[in-house]
Amino acid sequence: MALFDTRLWLVSAEDPNLLWFSKQVIEATPVEMSDLFTLYVPPTTATQGTTGPIRSLAPMDDKLIIGKRNAFLYVNGTGPDNTGAGNAYSQPIFITSTVGCENQKSIVLIPQGLMFQSDKGIWLLDRGLNTSYIGAPVEDFTLGATVNSAVAVPETNQVRFTLSTGITLMYDYYYDQWGTFTGVPSVSSCIYEESHTFLNQYGGVYQESPG
Repeated sequence: MALFDTRLWLVSAEDPNLLWFSKQVIEATPVEMSDLFTLYVPPTTATQGTTGPIRSLAPMDDKLIIGKRNAFLYVNGTGPDNTGAGNAYSQPIFITSTVGCENQKSIVLIPQGLMFQSDKGIWLLDRGLNTSYIGAPVEDFTLGATVNSAVAVPETNQVRFTLSTGITLMYDYYYDQWGTFTGVPSVSSCIYEESHTFLNQYGGVYQESPG
């Protein structure tokens, strides 16, 4: 699931080619869904052949990026009012079949665009909707590893990817340089109280100390 255009978006578990979107989320009101508010994303795209079911979602600027195993599409526009009138969402628009993203946990937004893990390593989908292999310098670390979490650390220029191998990859998007942290065996992580906080396999929670 993801948030886009002040709505909650979900991939249907029964039909992973179907997106559900909520009514507009307003303050102090529960999220409301309707079986009329859906968007079908075909598993084939013109001459591209089969792109498969939806595996990930992420907002970027005025677009909702839709990730499949080996393709990306997007939707933009504004949705209907609560009566269902005025729906101006576009049909799914094809971006690329060079790479895709099955790992929702690996997606993180940086100033340059969306970073994500594909079956070819860590890539970037920039704001111009071009893809590039940004993770080439660390492909030895990502080969055979799964990204457990990806976060942009506040007050830094760093993105951190915790891997299933116990290594944390750090990318500094200002200097365009990679680094690694060891001794951080994380099964998940998040930003809590402006600090990188991770959970290990034994249920212990650790937080980075300033400095």
